[in-house]
Amino acid sequence: MKESDIQSAIICALAEHPLVAWVYVTSAGSVRVRGGYVKVGIKGMPEIMGQMRSGKLLGIEVKKPKEKPKPEQFEFLHMIAKNGGISGWCSSVEGAIEIIEK
Repeated sequence: MKESDIQSAIICALAEHPLVAWVYVTSAGSVRVRGGYVKVGIKGMPEIMGQMRSGKLLGIEVKKPKEKPKPEQFEFLHMIAKNGGISGWCSSVEGAIEIIEK
């Protein structure tokens, strides 16, 4: 299963979850524009960002089974959590639901 398939399933589940106000997929990297490159996103930012109905920021990093986030991804997730948000990483819809319901 591709990471993008897992990500899509998680987005669909979270969008319908009563604890989640909104959720979307973020992108980071470089885009070619007029012969040059423009950086988009923030290094380490989770693929899924959103907001809980409680007002807390939500950040979820999605990985394929048996993979783990990179150090900068762990740092970003920690930054969200230490500032009162909800964050974590997972490889399934069940993992994402566990993150938001903890």
